[in-house]
Amino acid sequence: MPFAVAIRVVLLCALCLGLYGPVAAEAAAPPAVEGKTAEGQALPAITLAGPLTARDAAILGLPEGKPFALTDIRTPFLLLQLYSMYCPHCQREAPHIKAMYELMVRRGLDKQITLLGLGVGNSAFEVGVFREQYAIPFPLVPDKEFSICEATGRVGTPHYLLAQREGDAWKVLFLHEGAFEDPQAFLTLLLKKTGVAAAK
Repeated sequence: MPFAVAIRVVLLCALCLGLYGPVAAEAAAPPAVEGKTAEGQALPAITLAGPLTARDAAILGLPEGKPFALTDIRTPFLLLQLYSMYCPHCQREAPHIKAMYELMVRRGLDKQITLLGLGVGNSAFEVGVFREQYAIPFPLVPDKEFSICEATGRVGTPHYLLAQREGDAWKVLFLHEGAFEDPQAFLTLLLKKTGVAAAK
């Protein structure tokens, strides 16, 4: 079975069976498994077809409607949210991640940490529906071809990957599999991992 097809099968099964429920913000990172990107490793080079909306392109500082690489994002830190509009946990998580991003903006943290949602297996239309339904204020892009899953070996949703810029690449600092329930607690954990201080 081709890898891309296998990824789709595994992801759809995981979403349908509801394998990725809420976990505590302080839960240990998933162990390093062969074929999976682990903490301390470089994030594989990933190019996304987009398209970026005008609003999201402005937030990211990238051209509208064009493919882009994750390395084109120039903030010191990058937080990726892997989600799917069909994932019930992601739907329940939407108000929490929205609240956390609003905390980041109020404290000036969005200039240090870029939050980017990747719609795993979702089309641009599906991403748009999710954005509108949950009034998501941070950038969302489709990853219809499961690029992030193929690159990192991680297929569960929701899934969070925090990376730090090292030259022209990203180094994975922290991985969180599953939902979080407390926006403030999760943000505090992320800040601890990055060493970034929030403005008062």
